[in-house]
Amino acid sequence: DFVAGARVIGMHPLEIAFREVLPNALPPVLALSSVIVAAAILTEAALSFLGLGDPNRVTWGGMIAEGRAVLRTAPFLSIIPGVALVLTVLGVYLAGEGVVETTAVRRSLS
Repeated sequence: DFVAGARVIGMHPLEIAFREVLPNALPPVLALSSVIVAAAILTEAALSFLGLGDPNRVTWGGMIAEGRAVLRTAPFLSIIPGVALVLTVLGVYLAGEGVVETTAVRRSLS
């Protein structure tokens, strides 16, 4: 409807794309991309925890898995990477939601 209305008033196709389509398509794309990045981080950590990752790379999942052997004597070896993993995933998700809310506020003000 917006695109048809913009065509009727004689807007250029690029102007239609940047003024009508892009502002409406950007918030869902940003929300989905933040969820995908968070899922990728968790997937990599889970695979490394299970021993299916690259053994030559240091990852949070690998650090948590290696800390299991000494969990009773040195629990911080597993807790610190676990907390870092949770905070990173939460930060990525909240950053994506913040961008979505910011763009929604801008769209409602204009």
